[in-house]
Amino acid sequence: MSSTAIAMPSTLEQRIRYVQDKVGTLELSKLSGISTSQLNRYSAGHSKPTVKRIEQIATAAQINAHWLLTGEGSANHDQLPFVSSTLCFIDDVKGHPHDDMAFSTTLLYALKASNDDLVRFDVPDDAMSPTLHPEDTVLATKKFSKSNGLFLLEANGVVMIRRLAYEIDGSIELITDNSAYKNVELHPDQHQQINLIAKVIWRSGKL
Repeated sequence: MSSTAIAMPSTLEQRIRYVQDKVGTLELSKLSGISTSQLNRYSAGHSKPTVKRIEQIATAAQINAHWLLTGEGSANHDQLPFVSSTLCFIDDVKGHPHDDMAFSTTLLYALKASNDDLVRFDVPDDAMSPTLHPEDTVLATKKFSKSNGLFLLEANGVVMIRRLAYEIDGSIELITDNSAYKNVELHPDQHQQINLIAKVIWRSGKL
């Protein structure tokens, strides 16, 4: 007799639906203090629960909150207790791992990103000052659309951060926030001179 493995839910919405099916939406609402309509919005993807709500749902259902939030580990409550500062490491733009700075899964959840989608970059100069300063660390997502904003890019073998502004005529202006540096305008036939790596979505600076 053959058995078929049951696929575990892969998204947060699916995991919340899994919990609703396991406990019952009405019972889950009573135990968690979250309305049934709000639970349904979470499982339908119409609303994102906060970390506090994740903890409430997990406690009510007696499951592992870390699994509910990230999909990592086991759903069993006693497998891995939830700690808001559960840590992970993020590779740099060259794919090299770094273990000198860890990031919390809570932060990644707030950024709506996974560590596989992110790259870490240490700001090398003051070209983007006062927005970014030398030795600031930024996180940038490899999942992005071409739009205005701060981007990690490579030009002539050098990785840098520039503010991109797309013009109506198709040109791209590479802007430095520090007036001591020159801005660069690339016409449509010059776009191949740069390689967009990721869009900057978070920074951490030294005091």
